[in-house]
Amino acid sequence: MFGVAACAPGPAPAERPGAASGNLGDMAPTPITTAPFTVTSVARFDSPWAMAFIPGTPFAIITERGGGMKLWQPDGPVRAIANVPSVAAGGQGGQGDVIVVGEANGWGEVMIAFSWVEAGPGGYGAVVATAMLNPADERPALRDIRRIWRQIPFMSGRGHFGHRLALAPDGRHLFISSGERQAFEPAQSLRSNLGKILRIGIDGSIPADNPYAARAPQMASTSPAEERAMAEIWSLGHRNPLGIALDADGRLWEVEMGPAGGDELNRI
Repeated sequence: MFGVAACAPGPAPAERPGAASGNLGDMAPTPITTAPFTVTSVARFDSPWAMAFIPGTPFAIITERGGGMKLWQPDGPVRAIANVPSVAAGGQGGQGDVIVVGEANGWGEVMIAFSWVEAGPGGYGAVVATAMLNPADERPALRDIRRIWRQIPFMSGRGHFGHRLALAPDGRHLFISSGERQAFEPAQSLRSNLGKILRIGIDGSIPADNPYAARAPQMASTSPAEERAMAEIWSLGHRNPLGIALDADGRLWEVEMGPAGGDELNRI
């Protein structure tokens, strides 16, 4: 079990000798007996995996790896969100990321994008969908769920799914991190979207200015699924990309885990 905590400043620790001079050699180790903050538990969750605050509201959506989403608010109960697709939880896979991709409409609904792992032909793979959610509903539920992306191909292992999400600065495109599923070679293959950072429209369309979008239809050996996978590619050669975000200048960064050290922070 994990908790969400609220932190508030506490009494400042006493200044250590030598701090004013800036000389580390003059700083004698002084134990800090007063914590610099206080912690208050406000909610508990089972293997939380991602959290997204809904702009203009007090609500946050929290996913739990074993399956399902919860709606949290600071002064109210934690509520389960209905109509969430079932997941194939196991290993590193399960309910994944969630982000808000649109402003509230006239009914108070927001569009979200979310990811999860499901079973299918060949094993397991990550899927991304969009849906509408009204956080003010007494019984919140996903509506108008639309699948917009899936890993190609599904594989038997249960590691390195990735499936982290980031909304592009234009608000119309979505970046998706896709792990190489512990199979190594797919990360370098143009006929798979494994081991890649992908870029698609939030409606599932393929942007014409993606690096391989124009080349994909010309490769006669590719199947329709492989052709689409190629057209989605934004960058390739990734292992287990478990963090993806844009900085204040709109540049895309990702973090991927190495096998024994060797973790990477990459500007895409």
